[in-house]
Amino acid sequence: MYAYITSLYIGYALYAIFPYTSDILKFGNTPDIKFFLSLLIYVVAVGISSFILRRSMGYGSGRNGMNMAILGLLALGFIFVLLYHVFGITAVFNLPSFVDSLFAPNAFFFYWFAAPLVGLYFLA
Repeated sequence: MYAYITSLYIGYALYAIFPYTSDILKFGNTPDIKFFLSLLIYVVAVGISSFILRRSMGYGSGRNGMNMAILGLLALGFIFVLLYHVFGITAVFNLPSFVDSLFAPNAFFFYWFAAPLVGLYFLA
């Protein structure tokens, strides 16, 4: 779980500095296609970094199930805030208003972005 959460951050960093994003997004004629293309770039970056980190950090065993559940929820919040603020999910999907209220406000971006790191600090 630790390698996966770390790979979410590394994947975002790679996505943010990837020099060919605008060239790839030119293939998208609609907001839907652009959303899925940008999400694909991010998922590939996360996948590569996760693979490398799991090989270097190991898989680990004997973790506390409650801690893993909390870290999983924090990672899910991180993914949702990226979907809202980086990938523009609202142009493609109409999510319920309670989900919008948790992840759409700009003021919450920092807190959801930092939450998995704080969780790793206290629960790892």
